[in-house]
Amino acid sequence: MRVSTEFGVNKETADKLLKSKTTQVMAVYTDAVSPYPGELSDKISCDKQFEPQFSTIDSNGITISTFRGFYNDRLSFGVCNKNQISFQGNLSFFYCPKYEQFHTLEYALPFTETPNQNFEELKKVLKTVRCGRN
Repeated sequence: MRVSTEFGVNKETADKLLKSKTTQVMAVYTDAVSPYPGELSDKISCDKQFEPQFSTIDSNGITISTFRGFYNDRLSFGVCNKNQISFQGNLSFFYCPKYEQFHTLEYALPFTETPNQNFEELKKVLKTVRCGRN
């Protein structure tokens, strides 16, 4: 699990951060022109089965925007080839307005051939998230 927090973030900035981070995630999966077009391929693309699945989850009064997808052996999100998958997990973002905090939460489990079971476990973890201070 990796957590990062940005402090002193107002609602407008949080909305911009969420939009920017969502764009960054999806850019990995956008088709691109091959730097060496020719016999093999004119474009670089990612198989649709490896594209992240976006959803929102309500947890204790906050909305969590989450991408369900695959990680490589270095725990980098954005895998386009089954041979590179080592982990599966969620990359999630949420804002706590009372404390002016924008959070990024990554939670990954080892890859299995039945990833939906692990994704359901990860979803249960996200449903426990709340804003607050200890």
